[in-house]
Amino acid sequence: MTVEFKPTDIAQFAERAVKEDIIREQIATFRRGIPYADLDRACTIEDGITRIPESEIDELITIHQRAADAGRLMKFVPASGAASRMFKALLSVQQAIENGELSEETVEAETDDAKTFRQFLQNLPLFPFFKQLDISKDMLASQSFAAGRLALQQMLKESALGFSNLPKGLIPFHQSGDVVRTPFEEHLAEGVAYVCDKNGDVRLHFTVPGAYQERIDTFIRGRINQGEFPDINFEIDYSLQKPSTDTVAVDLQNQPFREAGGSIVFRPGGHGALLENLNDLQGDIIFIKNIDNILPDSRKATTVRYKKALGGYLLRLQSTIFRFLEMLSNSDVAETHLQEMFAFADKELYLSVPEDILSADIAQQREFLVTLFDRPIRVCGMVRNEGEPGGGPFWVRDKHGNCSAQIVESSQIDTSIEAQADIVAKATHFNPVDLVCGVRNYKGQPFDLVDFRDETAGFISKKSKDGRDLKALELPGLWNGAMAFWNTVFVEVPAETFSPVKTVFDLLRPEHRSE
Repeated sequence: MTVEFKPTDIAQFAERAVKEDIIREQIATFRRGIPYADLDRACTIEDGITRIPESEIDELITIHQRAADAGRLMKFVPASGAASRMFKALLSVQQAIENGELSEETVEAETDDAKTFRQFLQNLPLFPFFKQLDISKDMLASQSFAAGRLALQQMLKESALGFSNLPKGLIPFHQSGDVVRTPFEEHLAEGVAYVCDKNGDVRLHFTVPGAYQERIDTFIRGRINQGEFPDINFEIDYSLQKPSTDTVAVDLQNQPFREAGGSIVFRPGGHGALLENLNDLQGDIIFIKNIDNILPDSRKATTVRYKKALGGYLLRLQSTIFRFLEMLSNSDVAETHLQEMFAFADKELYLSVPEDILSADIAQQREFLVTLFDRPIRVCGMVRNEGEPGGGPFWVRDKHGNCSAQIVESSQIDTSIEAQADIVAKATHFNPVDLVCGVRNYKGQPFDLVDFRDETAGFISKKSKDGRDLKALELPGLWNGAMAFWNTVFVEVPAETFSPVKTVFDLLRPEHRSE
C-alpha cells in the first residue's frame, strides 16, 4: 500500500531536517521486518576475544601516553538519559504510599513495595545524597515510617530535589568524607587520568537532554572553578540527539501513526542516533563510556590502567594498518608484504579472507586489502559474564554466510530457536560499553561514520500512545549495527572496570563506596 504524504507532512519533515525518502525507507523497513542476527558461535578467548599478556601492558600504556601527550585523545559520554529508571522502585513505593496501599500498618508486609521501603529506610544514611535531606536525628534513629516517607518526598518530588526527573549524570553517586560527586564530576576526574595532553588539556564531550544543557554546563563549570583540578584546562562541549534521527511511528497496518490533529508521530531512534553526534566531532582517538559506569577515585586505578592499555592496543593496531595502507597505495607492493597483511588480518583482526582472494592476482588482492583496512577501527573491552545485563560478543553470519565479530543485544537474537539459545547460553563475556575508537584514515582525514553502519540491524518494538497501538523503530545501536562494518577487536578487561548504576540500590555496592 503506497503512503501518500500531505503538504503538512512534507512541512513536518522539513522542520525536522529529514528527507522524505528516509521516511519512506523506514516505513518499508516496518513492512519487511528486521531479521534476527544469525549467531554462528559466541566469541571466546582466542576465538574473537584477545587477552592481553600482563607483560605487554606497560608498553601499551607508553604508546597510549604518547598519543595523549600529542592531544589526539578525547572522551565521549552518552549522558542524555533521565534517572527515572534508577528510581523506578522508589517511585512505585511513593505511589503506593500516596494511594494508601502502603502505610505504617502494612510496612512489614511481604509485598515488593514494602520490602523496597524497608531496604531504603535501613540504608538511608549510606546513600551519598543523604546529607541533602532534611530529616531530624530523632526521626531517623526511630527508623519510623514517617522518616522514610519524608525522605522519599524530598528526593522525588519535583518541587524538592526531583531526582527521578534529573539526568542521571546530576545524581550524587559517591561520597568521600564530606566530598560528594555526581557522575559528571567523576568523568571529569577519569578524563584527567587518561585523556589529558602534555599541556593539561582534557577534551570531553557529553550528549545531554536539551532541557538540561544549560543547567548541566553551569553545574560542571561551577565544580571546575572550585579548583579541584589545578593546572587542567577542560575543553567540554555538548550535543543533543538530533530531531532528524527520530524515526517515524506506524500503526499496525504500517501506515504513519498520526496524532488526533493529523501530524505524524516521531519517536527517538535510540542510542544509535548518537552516531551522528560522534560523526560531527571529527575526532581522532575517542573513548566511549556510559555516564553511569563510573567509580570513585579510590577505585579507579584498574579502570584507568586498562583504559590506557586498550588505547595503546588500538594505536598499535592502527599504526600497522596505516603502514599497510601506505604500502598498498603503491601499485608495486611486494607479494611477501601482501602475505604479511593477510596474516595480520587473520591473526590480529579476526578477519577471514575468501579463498578466491587468496588465489587472485596481486591487483585484486591489493584492492581487497585496501577495502579491508581502510575503515574505522574500535577496540572493545569485554568482561567475563557474571550475570550482568547487556549485549555480548558473537560471531554473526551475514546473508552470504560470512562471519564477523559483532556486539549483539539480546533483542536481536531469536532465542526461540534452540540452536541460537544454546549459543547465548555458552557465551563467556558481555559488553560493558568500554570502547576506544580510531575514526581517522591513514591520511589523517575523518571517516564518514555513517558509511559503515548496517542499516538492517535496527529493532522494531510495539508501543502505545493515547490508548492506541503503534510500532516503533530503533536505529542500529551505536555499538551494534552503527559500527557493524568497522574493524573490531574484542579485548578482555577485568570485571572491576564495569560498575554501572542501574538502580539507586546499586550505590550501596562496595565498589561505589570509597575505601
